[in-house]
Amino acid sequence: MNFFKYQDQAKNQTFWLVVLFFAGLVIIPFIGAKIITFALNLMISEKTRPNNLFAIILTSLILITLLVSLYKYISLRQGGRVVAISLGGRLIDKKAATLKERQLLNVVEEMAIASSLPVPHVYILDDEPNINAFAAGYTINDAVIGVTYGCVELLTRDELQAVIAHEFSHILNGDMRLNLRFTSLLFGFIFVTQAGYTLLDLATGFNEGDTDKSVSYIVANQGTRYGLSGDKKKGGGFSIQLLVIAVALLLAGFIGQVWARIMQAAVNRQREYLADASSVQFTRHAKALASALKKIGGSETGTTLYAATAATYNHFFFSQVDEKLLATHPPLKKRILRIEPWWRGEFIKPNIERLEQEIAYKNNPELTQTQKTFKQKDKQIAMAIAVGTALTHSEALPFIKPISLLNTDVSTPEQAIAKIESICQEPMDACYLMFAILMDKIPSIRAKQFTVIKNTDLVTDYYQTLSLIPEERYLEFIEKAIPSLKNLSATQYKTFKNILMHFIQADKTISLKEWLLYQLITHQVDGQFNPKAIAQNSLYNHISQVKEEATNIITIAAYLNENIIDQQRAFEVAANSIGLDTIELPEKPSFTKLSSSLAKLQYASLGVRKLILQGILKTIEHDNKISTKEHALLRVLSLCLDCPIAL
Repeated sequence: MNFFKYQDQAKNQTFWLVVLFFAGLVIIPFIGAKIITFALNLMISEKTRPNNLFAIILTSLILITLLVSLYKYISLRQGGRVVAISLGGRLIDKKAATLKERQLLNVVEEMAIASSLPVPHVYILDDEPNINAFAAGYTINDAVIGVTYGCVELLTRDELQAVIAHEFSHILNGDMRLNLRFTSLLFGFIFVTQAGYTLLDLATGFNEGDTDKSVSYIVANQGTRYGLSGDKKKGGGFSIQLLVIAVALLLAGFIGQVWARIMQAAVNRQREYLADASSVQFTRHAKALASALKKIGGSETGTTLYAATAATYNHFFFSQVDEKLLATHPPLKKRILRIEPWWRGEFIKPNIERLEQEIAYKNNPELTQTQKTFKQKDKQIAMAIAVGTALTHSEALPFIKPISLLNTDVSTPEQAIAKIESICQEPMDACYLMFAILMDKIPSIRAKQFTVIKNTDLVTDYYQTLSLIPEERYLEFIEKAIPSLKNLSATQYKTFKNILMHFIQADKTISLKEWLLYQLITHQVDGQFNPKAIAQNSLYNHISQVKEEATNIITIAAYLNENIIDQQRAFEVAANSIGLDTIELPEKPSFTKLSSSLAKLQYASLGVRKLILQGILKTIEHDNKISTKEHALLRVLSLCLDCPIAL
């Protein structure tokens, strides 16, 4: 499979489809306004009719659609965990995971490394026997991966890896945000249609209590015929004026909906082709992806999901969750033939029946009271974590109490790495690990740091364990700990940040290591508790608009060189490559200035952010070697600018 060729094709076709979609958004309100104006002209005499009636209708229609779409867009910014839980997902806790679930978590970590993305939370849909998976979220920092029970149980490790790689492509290529925007705009047209249904009910004399006989209910339920004369005792009779307006709104909304769904489906199909090609790129195992698709094709129930909300999130999934005319995914046969042109149409039949029996047994109402209590507790904890609320001590015990690793003897780097990786998996232990990384070597400063924590023995133990490991591995541990930090409650996270800052400021200076750690954690975790912390729109589309900020970031990279000549040379190379006006190396910027510069650059367009990262890469590669500090700087800045780079 020539995956680079298919990636380029999918990206190019997506671009033109998006252009066509937004062109339609300009034309469709115009058509809708014409229909509504025509309807109103039938009822309003020329004497009382405003001269600018069409302009009023067009402006109102555009404003209403945009406001409703904006409302929906804001409501969808809560992160992928909301989607996962609405589908019945359960957050996988590595400490309590089954063998298959641990395999899944390992595969997700592998694909995070392959795609240079942060490790997302993983949810499993326990009641779904068919093979499917999804990625959801607003940015790479609040993304989650979800898989069905059937996906975990019926796929081999290679097949599972191919499916997960497919989902990581959606995260990397920005498909999640694109889907959210399409969904929001579609909701605006749906609102217009619903307004038409409401007026239709009023026009025909039905009240809200008669949902079984209302016209909107009839239209939505296979068009069963009832009389339209109404019941004057209940609804107040028939209104031709309202009926005309209702039909006009229905037509306007329907045209908009159809156009939006056609374009959404077309764009999504191209993104699925792109994700398939990227999956092969990440895994280099085309056969595994083809095999997974063949198992889906061999299932009598396909990839159908039984969750009530599944259809709403159809375009998020690895494969179509229901059968509709406007399919959001390409046909399975086409997807397989792109991977294996020699394929002759044979599918692989998975044992779905066995899983259905297992799920039925697990959901049996004859469960013991202990089993029911455990199941309910699990759901409560998962829900509480997802919405960021604090739990009571008894409910939150697995997430509040640090693991007792204090007496774990380690004497070799391998043992120390295994212990630290285990520590990264628990939220409170992850907090103490961050404190240990920031722990100062000078006893007097360390004493100041310890004034705000009680469990100093634990921090000291983790510090001693870290001393057995090369410092270049620390960034890896920080990245592995971040998913656990997202499981803190909002109150716990606020306390953690305050302690973190106290540790950093104890010596009244800030080092590059401290600044990078704080920036990485706050950028990736803040959005979990405050969606406003996530940069929403691109405000700066040209490097000239962020020239000062780009200069500051390039300058700090240049100063990582040991001598003045190399510093000046590194800055010149980067400044020329990204088009900065100056080639003179400025003074070293303060970390306060760097923080404000980075915050502003997060609102730059993707092209500008990539250009700045290319400049940093030029800076650190000018001497044909990359130091540990340079590696850490580039990696953290790429993550904070949402443009992950692997080194």
